[in-house]
Amino acid sequence: MLDPPSLRQIYQSVGMLARAVHPISQEAFGYLVTRILDPKPDNATYMAGQFEKRLAEFVAAGNPDRLSRDIERRLTRDADSFAECHRAALCHNDLYEGNLLVDNASGIGN
Repeated sequence: MLDPPSLRQIYQSVGMLARAVHPISQEAFGYLVTRILDPKPDNATYMAGQFEKRLAEFVAAGNPDRLSRDIERRLTRDADSFAECHRAALCHNDLYEGNLLVDNASGIGN
């Protein structure tokens, strides 16, 4: 277990990395591997497709259909929020401490 000052340093580094990555523009909205998979022209279209897929997986996994419908109603009600994002940017969708490697001797994250 790392001590609080080491954890703070790691989280500061993660924040600086995320801040440095976000200004990198992408040509379309979508999931990036070696190219953008199924590119979408705007964030609202991309997010609607992602939520549709994830909600179908949620129900298929045995979760309550009623809850899925409630979530879908909420997303529909607030969908215009996704249109406020006008620029496709590089984002790391899985950046959290479980995906960080740390050298315990130095406390430096990678």
